[in-house]
Amino acid sequence: MIIMFTHQYIEPHQVNAFAYCKRKWYYQNRLKLQIINDHMEIGSYIKEHHWMKTIKRKEIYLMSNKWKLKGMCDYIIEENGFQIPIEIKKGKCSAVKPYKNDVMQLLCYVLLLEENLGIKYTHGYILYVGSKRKFTVNITPNLRKKIQNYFKEIKSYLRNGKMPELQSNKICCVGCSFEEYCWFE
Repeated sequence: MIIMFTHQYIEPHQVNAFAYCKRKWYYQNRLKLQIINDHMEIGSYIKEHHWMKTIKRKEIYLMSNKWKLKGMCDYIIEENGFQIPIEIKKGKCSAVKPYKNDVMQLLCYVLLLEENLGIKYTHGYILYVGSKRKFTVNITPNLRKKIQNYFKEIKSYLRNGKMPELQSNKICCVGCSFEEYCWFE
């Protein structure tokens, strides 16, 4: 039996999970499995008590009918008269650029803010608390196209109910609360 989702709104954290590992996204969003591990608990704590010292607005809930997207930004700061989203991550990022899945989550918040505030964004920020690194993410036409493709793919999985293939890179599985489910089959 195929279940049709006609009014399903996607949340930015779901897009992050999908961009990181489609199978993890499937467990959380199709099968509604929620396993809280230490990484998730630490992440929640850090969002409340992180090292960023700035005037900020916290946890603003937004919805987009255009994108069928809803979510709550971690932080929004004012910069040159604009409300700029900041995504806070507990982990480390030693790479020269932020992780793709985190960029996609930030882009979701940008789309939400654009629709609700009626302005076009050029950038947002991702902070990795573990490595105390801040990345500026420039919002390019290519990124906008990528996020639209993710939305289409997510909606396709929601409609057809198929389980995504296993992650080809097992390094991504380290610390995942669903690891035992994936590799058990």
